[in-house]
Amino acid sequence: MSVRKIRSWYWVDFRFEGTRYRKKSPENSQAGARAYEALLRSRLAKGESPDQHKKEVKTFAEFSQEWFETYVKTNNKPSEQMTKEQLLRLHLVPFFGRSPLRSIDSHSIESFKARQLKHGYSRKTVNNHLSALRRCLSHAVEWGRLDTLPLVKWLSTTPPTFDFLSEPECELLLSDMTEPSWRPMLITARFTGMRVGELLALDWSDVDLKRRQIAVSRALYKGVISSTKTHRVRHLPMATVVAEAFASLPHKTGFVFSQNGGASPVTARAAGCAIERFCRRARIRRIGWHVLRHTFASHLVAKGTPIRTVQALMGHSTIAMTERYSHLSNADLRTAVDSLEPTADPAIHGHYMVNAATVSTAPRYEPVQILANHSKKTAPMGRP
Repeated sequence: MSVRKIRSWYWVDFRFEGTRYRKKSPENSQAGARAYEALLRSRLAKGESPDQHKKEVKTFAEFSQEWFETYVKTNNKPSEQMTKEQLLRLHLVPFFGRSPLRSIDSHSIESFKARQLKHGYSRKTVNNHLSALRRCLSHAVEWGRLDTLPLVKWLSTTPPTFDFLSEPECELLLSDMTEPSWRPMLITARFTGMRVGELLALDWSDVDLKRRQIAVSRALYKGVISSTKTHRVRHLPMATVVAEAFASLPHKTGFVFSQNGGASPVTARAAGCAIERFCRRARIRRIGWHVLRHTFASHLVAKGTPIRTVQALMGHSTIAMTERYSHLSNADLRTAVDSLEPTADPAIHGHYMVNAATVSTAPRYEPVQILANHSKKTAPMGRP
C-alpha cells in the first residue's frame, strides 16, 4: 500500500519511474496522506522535484492578514468583514498566529477546539470559529501556500431554539395605537418575515403598491447598506394589512421607515427601543425584531404551508435553515396516529369490541408439534 501508518503517523511510500519515494505526510490522516501522495505524483509527472514548494507565508498571522485584505474585503459584505476581523483578532490569530502555516494540522485544530470549550464558548460558537479557520486555510491551498487542507471535525450541536409569539400575543402587540409611526414597521415585520436590517433599508422604490409586492434587495448593518444576507433578491407578496399600513405612511419617497420624511432610515437602536415599549404596554415578554421573523415562519408552518414555500419567503439559502420550524407542523403525525384509532361507527366499533372479547375469552389450545414420519410423540405441554 502506498499509504501506511508508521508509529502513529501516516506516510506515503510509492515508486515512480523506478525510484522509490517515502515521505512523511504533513497531515496525519489517511485522507491527508492520499492527497499528499497525489500532489507528489503530480510534481513528478511535471518534471519537478517532489520537495519543491511554492512561496510560503511563514506564519498563520501573516497569511490571515493577506487573506483578509485580498479575499475578505473583496468578496464579503461589510457585516461579514467585521465578523471575520473579530474572529481573526480575538480567537484565531492569538492561538495559531505564530505557527508556521504548514504546521497547522488536525491535532492543533483539536487543541484549539478544546481550548475554546474550556473558556466557556458554546459548541455552535466554536464551530463558527472553525468555519472561518477552514475558509482561510482552503484559500491557502488554492493559492499554493499549503499542499493539503487539514482535517476539520465539527462539534456536534443540538438544534438551536427560537422564540415566537402566539396569535393572541400578536394581536395584543399590534392593537397598540399609542405610537402610530412605528406600527407599520411592526405589521410589516409580522406579515413578511423580513430581517430587521432589510426593514431598515427598505426603500419606496422596492415597494409596488399596485401589484402588492415588496422586492427585498438590501440590508442595513451598522449604518452601511449592502446586499441581503444571501446576496439574493426575493419578492414578497404583500398582505392586505401590510398594504394598508404602507398607505397610512405620510411620505412615499426615500426610505419607507424614516423619522425625517424618507431622507434617512430609522436607526437599529431606535427600532429596538420602540419594540420594547410595545411589549411593555402589551404586557408580554420583551422581544426583539427577529422574534417577529420567527413568528412569521412558525405560523406559516403551523398552518400547513409547504416547507419549500416558507424557505422562499424567508430567503433561507438552504432548506435546513427552514426545517428548524418543521416540528411545529404535526398534522401528518396526528393523522398517522389517529389512523390507529377504532372507527367512530357504532356498529363497526361494537363488532370490534365483540371480536376482542371473543379472542380474550376463547379456549386456549396448546400447540402440537407435527413430527416427520407421523411420529406419535407430541410436543411437551406449555404456554402458547
